[in-house]
Amino acid sequence: MKEFKFPYKEFKIKISEHFGKEYLIVKAERILGGAQKFVYKVTTQNGFMFVIYIWHESTSYFSDLEGNDIFTSSSAELFEINNHFMIEHGVCTPKLYYMDRTKKDFPFEYAYVEYIDGLDMDAIIEKHPERVEEVMTSLKENLDKMYGITNRQPGALNCLQSQGFSTVEYSFNEAKKNLNYIMDTDLKNKVLYLKVDMILNQIYGEIEENDEYFFVHYELGPNHVMVNEKNDTYLIDIEGAKFFDVEIEYSFLQMRFGQNYCYLQRDDLNQEKMRFYLLWHYLGNICGAYQLLEKNYYNIDEVYGMISYLTNCLEKFCDIDM
Repeated sequence: MKEFKFPYKEFKIKISEHFGKEYLIVKAERILGGAQKFVYKVTTQNGFMFVIYIWHESTSYFSDLEGNDIFTSSSAELFEINNHFMIEHGVCTPKLYYMDRTKKDFPFEYAYVEYIDGLDMDAIIEKHPERVEEVMTSLKENLDKMYGITNRQPGALNCLQSQGFSTVEYSFNEAKKNLNYIMDTDLKNKVLYLKVDMILNQIYGEIEENDEYFFVHYELGPNHVMVNEKNDTYLIDIEGAKFFDVEIEYSFLQMRFGQNYCYLQRDDLNQEKMRFYLLWHYLGNICGAYQLLEKNYYNIDEVYGMISYLTNCLEKFCDIDM
């Protein structure tokens, strides 16, 4: 991955032009996290704070892998579309102040976005357990609004698929591709991956297709939920949001929220699809972790920990299923 230097002087001019002369930038600090874009928290002379998102080929660890994927999630265009769509439907996400996709002044697309003064959900769970119940209640209300948006066609808002498109077949093919990559990369766990392949084929053969799709975030972990001091929740990193099987979201919520999933769970989910998409997530995340290692991701220890944890999850999944 190429080195990126924040163009402080240039943004100093652009920010004052947009917000006004009293909004003179005095500080820009990188917020670490995510592999799709750079995020900077900006403070101006009058105390105003906001966030700058920067989309550039050099900022995405997966740009060379997403070119042919109809569900690519690193697009500034999708961020803009999804932001307007979600706010229009009452889903809480930071407001978009300004978007520039022209690449006229910079060799990248960028946006000015509302700064939520607070913590992400991971920090709430870890450091403020007394706030968890109220925050999870707020999150469920937010998600109920989002999942209340349905469509007969799956896909991203700028690339809806036909009604005959199979989300299950697409996901199965992605899972197979990821599994093959993992098997070629991690030779010591070959027996485990052969079991996974057998179970994946079995589950896939038993799943029925949907005729209605829900608007989902697509990768909603606690790190993608910001919480202000009033315990209001805001969904972030929304580029990947799309119409899809709702089980793909709930299986991820189950995986990422652990014991706190009880605040979010619902009774009308297809359990075979939950198992299928849980396995899909395991494979996709392990594959992504190995790809991050190849790209020299900034937090190698975190990636190795992720691989170890998810491999253990796969082993438990196979033990239960067998």
